[in-house]
Amino acid sequence: MDRVVAFVKWPEPGKAKTRLIPALGAHGASDLHRRMAERTLSSIRRGARMARCSSEIRSTGSDPDRFRNWLGEDLSVRDQGDGDLGSRMELSVLDALEEGVKKVLIVGTDCPDVDPSFIPRVMRLLDDYPVVMGPASDGGYYCLGIDLDSVGKRACGLFHGVPWSSERTGRATLERARSLGLEVASLPVLSDVDRPEDLAVWNRARRKISVVIPTLNEKDSISRAVRSALGAMDVEVIVSDGGSTDGTVEAAELCGARVVRSSRGRAAQMNAGAEATSGDLLLFLHGDSVLPWGYSGSVRKVLSDERVSLGAFSLRIGLCGELKDPEFRSSMATISFWANARSRWLSLPYGDQGLFLRRSVFLDLGGFPEMPLLEDVSLVRSASRAGKVTTLSREVRTSARRWKRLGVARTSLRNFMIMLAWGMGISPSRLAAWYRAGSSIKGGS
Repeated sequence: MDRVVAFVKWPEPGKAKTRLIPALGAHGASDLHRRMAERTLSSIRRGARMARCSSEIRSTGSDPDRFRNWLGEDLSVRDQGDGDLGSRMELSVLDALEEGVKKVLIVGTDCPDVDPSFIPRVMRLLDDYPVVMGPASDGGYYCLGIDLDSVGKRACGLFHGVPWSSERTGRATLERARSLGLEVASLPVLSDVDRPEDLAVWNRARRKISVVIPTLNEKDSISRAVRSALGAMDVEVIVSDGGSTDGTVEAAELCGARVVRSSRGRAAQMNAGAEATSGDLLLFLHGDSVLPWGYSGSVRKVLSDERVSLGAFSLRIGLCGELKDPEFRSSMATISFWANARSRWLSLPYGDQGLFLRRSVFLDLGGFPEMPLLEDVSLVRSASRAGKVTTLSREVRTSARRWKRLGVARTSLRNFMIMLAWGMGISPSRLAAWYRAGSSIKGGS
């Protein structure tokens, strides 16, 4: 069994989050620590279920029974033991080794952007790397994963000679790993909340994201899309269905999405979905696409900048199993490259990249114009007049089915000609007729 170990301190006023006391007071700082610990444990519970591994709390500041009363009677709770943080983490690793644990992931409670999806992500990385580290912006790290099956007791060396609670903690741990001959995979840098200037990170992390997915007969792909969205905290998923008859609605609901019915047409469906949301931030995702793990932190960070009106992810075409042919895989990589170049150079991402914006901006723009085609391009161009359009380096993966169905050259030429004709003033209605005449693509996906 793999294991996630959370190091949790008792939220005692005057002893928890002491560097925040000047800004929040002793009780305010301890209350924030309590809420962050509860958020982390909620994330760990969900992520451990996704990764099919066990979870454990290593407690300090009070007895294990009080921790169980606080965080849940079902939790395994053990005292952290004595010594510095390195000694206490080493003890948790030694216990895991003795109990036959194959992979262990140690997590702190100071990083509110840690999502459930990062746990299965780390466990998969540990199939290929002996050590995985999640670096924190202050120089420490928010998680450390170890493949105990391959590393064994050498893992204890990761905690020796490291300056704890220092801006050198992460760097020194990497140096220790190299000296032990252990290759380290790094996760994205996230921010801890330790100082008054970090409080913006906590406030940002609690902003709710509403993911809207328009669908029309997407049974084969909708579950994957919904699960990728729900791998984050403080997220809701609204599937706006345009009349599916293949079980799409049932599959979406089974995965935890809320389904609303709409008249057919992607613009109408996305507007209807947006109207049903409750989040401050809106993200529009195609039904055959998958969000990157940890996407929510990136979305919240980008949209915390009021100068940004709209954001999108980079594009990667091809889901698991679609790119077996080397020539086709190369073609999809080339198309993805040029799509991302267009998105960055021209500030013109398309809808298959996962568009996101603040609800207030979406309403000011009037939502998606109810056009039969190119509603995404029209919204992006309107947003570019209201502020900055940003494309993230993190990638949305989308299905290659369109290119498989019609062929790479034909699909690319058709898309280019439609954009050229639109630029020349040909109406979206006529363009939509051309599009459908040469394609059997589902209109709501």
